[in-house]
Amino acid sequence: MGDMSQRGSRASRPIYGTGSRPPIISVVIPTIGRATLRAAIDSVLRQSMVPDEIVVVNDSPSQSSVTSMLAVEVVEEFTGGSRGPSAARNQGVARAQGDYIAYLDDDDLWFPHHIESAMQSFARSPNLDLYSCTMIQPHTNGLEISSKVTYQGRQALVDFFYGRYCWAGRRRSIPPSTWVFRRTTCDLPMDEGLFVREDIWELIKLHQRGRVLFQSARCGGAWFSDPARTLARDTPETLLDWAHRLEGITKGAGTRFLVGVVGRLYARQGMADEWTDLIGRVPRDWKISWDYQLVCTVEGVVATATRRLAPCRRFSALRRGLH
Repeated sequence: MGDMSQRGSRASRPIYGTGSRPPIISVVIPTIGRATLRAAIDSVLRQSMVPDEIVVVNDSPSQSSVTSMLAVEVVEEFTGGSRGPSAARNQGVARAQGDYIAYLDDDDLWFPHHIESAMQSFARSPNLDLYSCTMIQPHTNGLEISSKVTYQGRQALVDFFYGRYCWAGRRRSIPPSTWVFRRTTCDLPMDEGLFVREDIWELIKLHQRGRVLFQSARCGGAWFSDPARTLARDTPETLLDWAHRLEGITKGAGTRFLVGVVGRLYARQGMADEWTDLIGRVPRDWKISWDYQLVCTVEGVVATATRRLAPCRRFSALRRGLH
């Protein structure tokens, strides 16, 4: 990548690993042709340790080139159009030449230290397979950290995301735009049948295979997620499919997802009818765990005492549906 070799500190890289050469680092950027793509690429070129290769995977419906006018040397792959984020990332990884692969979505940005921080973590921990970190996330009320709790590898990932404390509402996320991983050990393709939470499923499956994952608390960039877009994709069928997947891994994880994540969101949005419809589809043999029964009781007492009944609606509905 001639244009990229003139930037950053590529020539002065330390050697990470046991090979005789510095590792090749490839960046995979799936895109649907957003105007923000150029800014994402610029954030790659501004890295203190500039990657060797950028692979832009064009998943736009039109399949017209999105890189021809950028005046930047990149590889552009075409998916055929609208195949989804998993298929785009899989195709990008297959095309990339790197020993290490970094993901970046076309509407996100990296801070200049991100790749160097990742490679330093790999140097410190030779058994590390996937590095991630937090991101700054713009909200209507200002900037927030994408995850209040970071994953340190001390528990199963399904418990990290959907354990008994997920009802407390402390944000837990491992944004794919922060992932940097070893190609040789994280060789599991993403599930192309998933269009929502495909990243979480990939992490859970990698953890089940014994891969070592780590999330740094240091912010590596800016994450411009769209909650409304995710909410629109979350049909009852999609939510129940996800809950079934979680139940298949850890008993109770599916109900905790429905109550602690979906229920909390629906309560905040005032989506009582949607919640009733969703809970009516939950299998009769699913039971609410003791910790959630306790939460239901405490929240009911507090809500009654303060005459604020809306926050406990999700738990009372779950009680009706699952008991």
